[in-house]
Amino acid sequence: MPSIEALQAEIKQLKAENKTLQADNPKRMKAQIKRLQDDNRSKSTELNQAKSRLKKAQEQQAAQEKMLQEMNHHFQSLQVLEKPHWESEDKSWAIYLEIDQETRENERPDFNLRVVDRKTGGAKIPHVEEDDNKKPYIAWPRMRAVPKDVKNAIEEMVEI
Repeated sequence: MPSIEALQAEIKQLKAENKTLQADNPKRMKAQIKRLQDDNRSKSTELNQAKSRLKKAQEQQAAQEKMLQEMNHHFQSLQVLEKPHWESEDKSWAIYLEIDQETRENERPDFNLRVVDRKTGGAKIPHVEEDDNKKPYIAWPRMRAVPKDVKNAIEEMVEI
């Protein structure tokens, strides 16, 4: 027969195992699982919100960069209008020359001519076009009669 001390040691061991088993109680485990799931959901929600805020910020940054580029291009266009490339003697007509800044090396630069009638404030761009024989000519914009000296000045610039 086991001794009392051995039985007391076994009882002590069984009580310890019982406490361990009680700690792993299924109700307690379910509560812990539910709490972890709730934590996971809240962290997932926070993560999704952070991702959407990041995406919005990136879209805003892209829009701002695009707007900045447009403003820079507009500013460059305004700089062209600071000083005319050619003016008529009576200062009633002016020609502004804008050279394309994005022209690559070894390419002939593109340019825009703006003809400004200072009396009416109208500004037009003459276009260089080709006829049926592939010969370039200037298509004049519709505006009041363009004087001969203005046409000659533009034709000289186009030949450059």
